[in-house]
Amino acid sequence: MRNETGVDEAREALRLGIVTFLTAGRYSKVKGTGGLDDVLVKFFNVQKRSLRPTPRTVERVEGYDWGTHASAVSVIQSEFEAGEDMTPRLSRKLAVKRSAAASDDLLNDWRLQHLHLASRASDGSVPGGSYVLVAWVDDTRALFLGVIGRNEWGRQDLFDQLSQNWPGVVEPFRLPSVFGAPSVSNDDRMRLRDSGVNAITAGPGGAAFAPIGGGITLSGQSVEAGPARLPKEHSAL
Repeated sequence: MRNETGVDEAREALRLGIVTFLTAGRYSKVKGTGGLDDVLVKFFNVQKRSLRPTPRTVERVEGYDWGTHASAVSVIQSEFEAGEDMTPRLSRKLAVKRSAAASDDLLNDWRLQHLHLASRASDGSVPGGSYVLVAWVDDTRALFLGVIGRNEWGRQDLFDQLSQNWPGVVEPFRLPSVFGAPSVSNDDRMRLRDSGVNAITAGPGGAAFAPIGGGITLSGQSVEAGPARLPKEHSAL
């Protein structure tokens, strides 16, 4: 027979442990939160948005003209290759505001990180700017797709660059029963994301793709930080 008291105690101990961990990392929107589920969503959200400091191989889109940003992009490449902590270059909501609750729609939809280009200050911080480098990043590689303005998060060419240069990254998310997906403009895709709507992404040759970043819930959360993770954690208790 299941010991409900023991389960409740384990859940509360886990909740307090995660709150302590996030607070120690100076993350906001943590204290005064609800139960274990709420805290787990924040923890998984921070986990998804962060990049573990480890050396990575950098690959760039073939033939891309980096223009006036070439020097800054080369510095970021060196930082990735050296395994530096990239947190100061990430979303201002993560690097500066340290919000455990804020989501990143570009990451949740296309699994693309954006990194600020400015030089690091003496304390290691990186000022924000008008342009950012967009990259697909895992634990071993950083794939540089291009530089965009900060209100161009829905540009189709970002996904096109990824699918054309590294088709193996997007292929697992191809929808074989869907053909001829309509293209969605930058502004429309951003509005859909803001509304918690997951749009199919058009690929080369009429292919269609589900969100390679896992998707966005109606509440604006990452699917991977909430609904896709919580049942697994519950089953472990």
